[in-house]
Amino acid sequence: MLEFSNEKIDLFKDFIENHDFFYIIGHKEPDGDCVSSCLGIARIIEKFNKKYKLLSAGPFKKVEIKKFEPLFSTDMDFLSEQELKKTGLIICDCSEISRLGDINGDFSGFDTFIIDHHKTSSDTESPSIIDSLAPAASLIVQILYEKLIGKVDQKLAEILFFGTMTDTGFFRFLNETSANALKAITRLIEAGANPRKTYDEMTSGKSFDSRKLLALHLNHAEKYLNGKLIITHEKMEETKKFAQEGRDSDSLYQALLSIENVEAVVFIREDTESTCTAGFRSKDDVDVSKIAAKFGDDALEHWALTGPEKFFTKIYKVLEKMKSSKALQSIAGSKLGKAIDAISGAIKKVFSKFGKILSKNSGKLADASAAGAAKVGASAAKDIVPVLNVIIWSAGAIAGSLNVANLFYLADED
Repeated sequence: MLEFSNEKIDLFKDFIENHDFFYIIGHKEPDGDCVSSCLGIARIIEKFNKKYKLLSAGPFKKVEIKKFEPLFSTDMDFLSEQELKKTGLIICDCSEISRLGDINGDFSGFDTFIIDHHKTSSDTESPSIIDSLAPAASLIVQILYEKLIGKVDQKLAEILFFGTMTDTGFFRFLNETSANALKAITRLIEAGANPRKTYDEMTSGKSFDSRKLLALHLNHAEKYLNGKLIITHEKMEETKKFAQEGRDSDSLYQALLSIENVEAVVFIREDTESTCTAGFRSKDDVDVSKIAAKFGDDALEHWALTGPEKFFTKIYKVLEKMKSSKALQSIAGSKLGKAIDAISGAIKKVFSKFGKILSKNSGKLADASAAGAAKVGASAAKDIVPVLNVIIWSAGAIAGSLNVANLFYLADED
């Protein structure tokens, strides 16, 4: 953790030296670590006397990062063909282009360097420094700065400390393997970072509406798998009414994970009538990044279900895999097939409440193709949450003693 070879350091140094201009960008819906790691890279570029532009698709809804929004742009500059050849793209706190969001410009063709710490970071041919054991991308940037430039000054120390604290839950997510991280954090404090001031910045200034929205999230929460899993959600009308100034997801996860026996929490937000976004959080015994990775390229902190067609395709794929799962067969025995059929029946029953389910080319949902099922009306599509609940509840009834992390793994095994 946070121990990079000289080859990795030199790889990043060479990338900087071989380009004259840089776009620095993190994932859409940025958090403190995303913003801070981008700003840290910008300081390194400055020290090499090179030019850069900070990009972000936003939105900067989190109260604690609003002050940084003016430093970022959604527009790429017009560059000549010669300038484009000497331009580098540095991606911080994620590794997938699809997670960068909507920027006015085209990223294709740029030499790219990736700095990330997420376990679901995609394998990439681009040069990169990806440390899945690092608790924050800001700490990776700190090490790069110290190796290439030297001691961090107070202003940068405050920025990097802030980013690290947002991703570590102000030390809550660190464990016995975090010695190097704590040593690095100590150096930031020695350079002038103020823990108490940073904590106040992170936890104060929340809107009254965000507290009311938190109450709704808690009210929607339901327990599954003998209390090991909690699922909650946010409806579109709730977003419009209470989330215009952002939501306090960290407080929600903290409150739900503190409940006795809870190992994992899923939060699903309805974005439109046909799409939703989900976040996973868990304790040490459950690696939710592995679950999230099963549901699309934008896995980990935001799992995107991009419309009914993809959603139904995933349902049928999971059900078919479950029928042939040796692991589940060893638990459920001859009852497995009947149990899977019961899940299909449960899905049918749920959707029957939400309007027209059958496509023109199929008489029954069980016989419908993925394309046919994708024609489900908007009233059904917007109620993805109860369908997910039915699937997880039914799968839990089959799996029994399986832990939450293995549940979808076994359903989707090869």
